[in-house]
Amino acid sequence: MKQWFVLLCMLLCVAPAFAGGELQVGQDFPGLLLPRPAEQVSADYLGLGADTKEFGIADIKADLVVVEFFSMYCPHCQHEAPMLNDVHDRIGEQGLGSQVKMIGIGIGNSPYEVSIFKEKFEIDFPLFADEDYLWHGEVGQVGTPYFVFVRLGKGLPKVVFTHLGRVDSASWFMKKIKKNL
Repeated sequence: MKQWFVLLCMLLCVAPAFAGGELQVGQDFPGLLLPRPAEQVSADYLGLGADTKEFGIADIKADLVVVEFFSMYCPHCQHEAPMLNDVHDRIGEQGLGSQVKMIGIGIGNSPYEVSIFKEKFEIDFPLFADEDYLWHGEVGQVGTPYFVFVRLGKGLPKVVFTHLGRVDSASWFMKKIKKNL
């Protein structure tokens, strides 16, 4: 009987460590802060004031924020970088630029590594480093690429769509964006 009790206690203590997983639709988006982008054009794109040093997703001036969690070492992230540039361009071309913003967070990447990725793939939207895996922990330690659409508005930012894994079609991605606006 004592062995069963010990086993039950172990399961009750260990299970929460494995709970969670990736973000769920309807869940509040994590409230961690990001540093103000060094480039003024990126700060302007996000609608950040001149005195902003750090910001949360809720501070971005948009209705919907598309967040890509990537790694510069992920071959799928590298493969889809041109497609994401295409999505970013289509957002502007279709007059959705004030409603939809895109950012990327480099899981386990230093600011230097993120800058190399940004330059190599000519990424037009802001990218941020998650060198200490803080964001990675907050979104459930998922693999890359991982996409989260966050709706902003009254109250806390809400997760409205998630996708784990590679995306090959800008058209498919744009349909998902429009559906979740």
